[in-house]
Amino acid sequence: MKYKTMQPVLDNSLPIGKNWIYEVKYDGFRCLVHWDEAKVELISRNGKSLTKQFPEVSAFFTEQTRQIKEHLPIVLDGELVILNTLYQSDFYTLQTRARMSNKERIHKEMSKRPAHLLAFDILEWEGNKLTAPYTERKKQLEHLFRLLNLSLSIEQAVPFGYVKSFTRKQDIQQCMDDHLGEGIVAKLRPALYEAGKNEKWKKIKNWRTITGIVTGYHQQNDYFDITIFDKNESLYPIGKCKHGLDQTEKETLVQAVKERGTKKRNYYQVPPAICMDIHCLGIHGGELREPVFHGFRLDVQPEDCTLSQLDWQLSMPPKD
Repeated sequence: MKYKTMQPVLDNSLPIGKNWIYEVKYDGFRCLVHWDEAKVELISRNGKSLTKQFPEVSAFFTEQTRQIKEHLPIVLDGELVILNTLYQSDFYTLQTRARMSNKERIHKEMSKRPAHLLAFDILEWEGNKLTAPYTERKKQLEHLFRLLNLSLSIEQAVPFGYVKSFTRKQDIQQCMDDHLGEGIVAKLRPALYEAGKNEKWKKIKNWRTITGIVTGYHQQNDYFDITIFDKNESLYPIGKCKHGLDQTEKETLVQAVKERGTKKRNYYQVPPAICMDIHCLGIHGGELREPVFHGFRLDVQPEDCTLSQLDWQLSMPPKD
């Protein structure tokens, strides 16, 4: 039986109430584990096999098959990750591994940075689709871990981990702040598993807010170049931003860019004058991760947007 995953809806704040529980959102690949006596398959959300790229994970389940065979087939839902800490993962190292096809290279990378399948749900047990509420499915997942003599936690040495639930908002928020994690998923206790985006699961990003300078505008695709000043007081690009501006804000910014900038074909180069706050999940490879416009900063001078300020902003816990 094939499954389409249940997907959380992005929200700005955590829902509160006794019916909500909270889990860490890891930065990885959403992954279903199809596990029977004959084989183990790791399947991504878009239906792509990840089995060959992450042999340490599939091998772990294969090794446990004899111990658990009376309960197979089993289908698990979780996140395939490479961990930095128990609550923070490295998406780009994972992405690089997923693109590999050479077995020798895969095994070399595997020995340096092994992957983990972190399970938060179980969809099938003994070949039967589980239709119970979320908390009941979670108990079934706990039962599986006990049968495998595994703790209900995440261990670096074991490629199969359990994503625990938090009942108190402040506890998981503290965990996110301490580890600079990607975010939180809130789930309704009585929620059944339903394919596609669903309001019964909500994800909240653990945004960092950085301040940058607009120094360019790509008219063809509506991207704005964002820069800061480096230690030598030279402009240093940190990425592009397009999303988050409402129509009025976009029109205001485009007008300012055209008034101040110099046009060359479909690109406007702008002297450093316009500062803005941007929500992001960090920077990788010289590019902001998931940048979203947050607001203009008329109180900030361009020369205040520096590399040292950027490092400080990225290291600080998000503000409520």
